[in-house]
Amino acid sequence: MINSEENTSRFFVKTDNYTSDFFFSLPDCWPSRPYEYFWASQFGKQDDTILDAACGVSHPFKFYMAEKCREVYAIDHDISILNRERLYNAIIEDFGDEAIEILKISDYELIKYYSGDIDELPFSDKTFDKIFCISVLEHLQDFYNKKPKLSSIPGIRYILPSIIKNTLLEFKRTLKDDGQIILTFDYPDINLNYLQYLISKIGLKFVGDYNPDIPNDALYLKDKDIYIFRMVLKKFLK
Repeated sequence: MINSEENTSRFFVKTDNYTSDFFFSLPDCWPSRPYEYFWASQFGKQDDTILDAACGVSHPFKFYMAEKCREVYAIDHDISILNRERLYNAIIEDFGDEAIEILKISDYELIKYYSGDIDELPFSDKTFDKIFCISVLEHLQDFYNKKPKLSSIPGIRYILPSIIKNTLLEFKRTLKDDGQIILTFDYPDINLNYLQYLISKIGLKFVGDYNPDIPNDALYLKDKDIYIFRMVLKKFLK
């Protein structure tokens, strides 16, 4: 059962639990994923229908969750996600030949694969118990994330839409009323004030506490000059 601390939206710290063996042995060049995957995976339950949004072709989160949850949907803009041979080749490239031995045919077939953009999800309303979006938001080309004040200009969103806002709206639309959205993302690549503004504007809320302060022992990737933030959201129901 998830406790209140795990529901807290905050920066990852060095003392958080992690695992370098997450379905596959995670490469050293993914230093934050052992923390992100371990934390996020705790939210998946046996009866859940979940979405791994912008899942990546080779990334193992979807495979791990397929052994844990009732139904797993995975969507990525890369069409290689729809081709088993291309997917296997991507896994070999990132994790080595031995990884294919781990990925049994049954593991592959447990997942429903889609190719598309996460700001236009091809799913019906209220489909998912949990939506996971791991280290993705910072890759979305959202003009207002860097210059949030411009979003207040009348009519500008009709010319230049907010990709992050549209993505969160799609998550909200496809999430069940009692569902949760589990996010991780890079900071300062993501503007926390802008994201918090979007969350409240579109009718989402934090599941637990929200702490935007960077602690002294925060997980910091020096080569990229980034910290990693985690967030748990739900619908704001009147």
